[in-house]
Amino acid sequence: MKLLVIGLGRCGSRIGDRFVQLNKRAKLERNVSILTTAYAGSYDQGTLTNLISKEADFLYRLPVAEMPAEVENTAKVTSLEAEWVQVESERILSVIGRKEYFETEAFLVVAGADGNFGSMAASVIGQKLKERFAGKPVYGLIILPFDSDKLAGVRAVYRTAVCLKSIARVVEAIFLVDNEKLRRGGLVLAESWEQANQEIVNSFYDLLCASEVSGSKYAGARVLGVGDIVQTLSGLTVIGRGRTGLPPKLPFWIWRLPTFREKGAESLKALEAMNLALSRLSADCEPKDTGKALYLLSAPLKEASIDMAKALGGRLRELTDNAEIRGGDLAGESHSIQVTVVLSQLAYIERVKNYYDKAVAFLRLSGEGNVE
Repeated sequence: MKLLVIGLGRCGSRIGDRFVQLNKRAKLERNVSILTTAYAGSYDQGTLTNLISKEADFLYRLPVAEMPAEVENTAKVTSLEAEWVQVESERILSVIGRKEYFETEAFLVVAGADGNFGSMAASVIGQKLKERFAGKPVYGLIILPFDSDKLAGVRAVYRTAVCLKSIARVVEAIFLVDNEKLRRGGLVLAESWEQANQEIVNSFYDLLCASEVSGSKYAGARVLGVGDIVQTLSGLTVIGRGRTGLPPKLPFWIWRLPTFREKGAESLKALEAMNLALSRLSADCEPKDTGKALYLLSAPLKEASIDMAKALGGRLRELTDNAEIRGGDLAGESHSIQVTVVLSQLAYIERVKNYYDKAVAFLRLSGEGNVE
């Protein structure tokens, strides 16, 4: 699936840069392109300067005008800030050409939920993309702040709630990434932002490659196409991936067909990878609240089997209480089994509800309505 990525603010620009590097990896390993181009827009010139990718790698840096002075450390959106975001969003969109549109299968807008520019511009740009480039889905990738961000006061909570509420109205689906969960998984985010950003984009690697690869080297029992992905993604969405190793292969001179017990063990390995993917979802949620789900099995060509796919589909259907399930498999892994899981159309995510509740409480105390 070919994406056009627009990274906004410091956070979004860095992740957009990582998507460009992921595209280079896809070209090297699988001879496919998963990115049309990427734009990084931020008023922090230092962030844009320090990005790894170059324009030759399809990353274009778009410096944004300086943030209005009155915006700093304010929770509510001022008229001056709204005007600033509108003007700069228009300028970012003006550089997208028709050629890029025709080569793109979906747009992905990336931003941190509590930023000054990105959190507001994400919904503005999402709406303008839908108006100008009708027919192509628009998705959001929104990074939730980790708990220590809340120590600065109500600002992070309120702006996060406004960002989530506004972008939900204009995009087909929002991929949520919880920084706090990444940190609980062992990443010290303040010291390893690049590692965290790489973890985020790596979850998309097989999913984006699945519909682009061709040839017997990558042929699976069922191809996961762009249509499957588009039909699955809706509303609040999380993504995760898990990997398990395979036992060493027998030497070629004693090769034999695997026994029934060995084939069963391989299916268990696939289920183990799915369980890891579910434990590493980008944000905590209950699978039973899922309306639509998708799984992708990636395994060595000779190891993948219909039994594996059936086991994964059955397990996911059981966990999601018979949600609408789509799945496929992709050959090409060398000595491991990897499973990507997407849970979409989620009816409830506690962390999101907490942001809304706290933002409403803040507005009630200030006597100025609510975020709805």
